[in-house]
Amino acid sequence: MVEIADRNSLKTLPLPRQRAKLNFVRTFTEQEFDCLAHGLIPKSMDDKWFIFMENDVLSFHRSWTGVCIYQVHFDKRHAITAVWVNRDVQQYKETDNEYDQRLLNFLIDNLLLGQSTPFPMPSNLPGSLPKGAFQHTVSRTGYPKKRDQEKETLRTKVLRIFGRKSN
Repeated sequence: MVEIADRNSLKTLPLPRQRAKLNFVRTFTEQEFDCLAHGLIPKSMDDKWFIFMENDVLSFHRSWTGVCIYQVHFDKRHAITAVWVNRDVQQYKETDNEYDQRLLNFLIDNLLLGQSTPFPMPSNLPGSLPKGAFQHTVSRTGYPKKRDQEKETLRTKVLRIFGRKSN
């Protein structure tokens, strides 16, 4: 059984006063809203997000620090009424509202709804940083994963990487 996330499941900090309102419009079905309401509790140190619903507000916190990055407010029809993003430069470095809208959409789709929305790369990504490494840092989804597939053994992975078939 999946544990339902709540504020007490992990350390959280409040959304700071330095924030911006995002232009994010989306409505969810009853089934999708139920998935959102379950939230997400990190299972390992690699999990980057802690997400929980409280009073029709879905909060997205970084799992290690508890910093609140997004708050998504819903009406009773499961439509988003407001989205706030953290703009305290001591807590969150991103400043591009359009990028935050795309990233939030990705997090909702992939982490809460089990979809496969492509990761949005920022336009200001340093050239020396591999895209997969950046994606992994933000979301833990930087490398292709196949759902419902057995974990790849180390031997199989080495053989795949070096282009040989497993016996």
